[in-house]
Amino acid sequence: MKGLYTLIAATLLSTGCSIFIVGSGTDLNTFETREQVHNSFGRPTVSGDGEQPFDEFRTHRKLTEQEKIIYRVMEFCITLGLSEVVTTPVELYSAAKQCIEGRTVRFSYGPDGQVIGVLVDGQQPILSRHPRPPRPVESGGTGPVVPASGGQSPNAATP
Repeated sequence: MKGLYTLIAATLLSTGCSIFIVGSGTDLNTFETREQVHNSFGRPTVSGDGEQPFDEFRTHRKLTEQEKIIYRVMEFCITLGLSEVVTTPVELYSAAKQCIEGRTVRFSYGPDGQVIGVLVDGQQPILSRHPRPPRPVESGGTGPVVPASGGQSPNAATP
């Protein structure tokens, strides 16, 4: 019976930990340039300098999972913290698996060496807390088409 009380106490004291586990690790949103990526990840396992330059890395470090944070916060609030009994061990397992198996991270760069895209294991994670502003299009280039009617599509119904 004493062991049960210890387990309950340990569980209640660990509430909120899954949110910190999901939010910990290397935040891929912080990398702006190719030089910063190389300083952090080292030499790429695969690199390409063709039409769209890229570097691919195999890493065993924990990566921040921005897309999961909001779900863990909602679960915590809705269940008044009781979801932590399940989510903390799940996130500990996920973090350990990520570190043991490793992940493939691919950074794509623009012509100026700025990071323009990131793929983790072939999927695009939710990264941007602060979206980067669009880059100006050089003269003669093609840019996004903006309708002349104040931002509305010419096919939009008018009231």
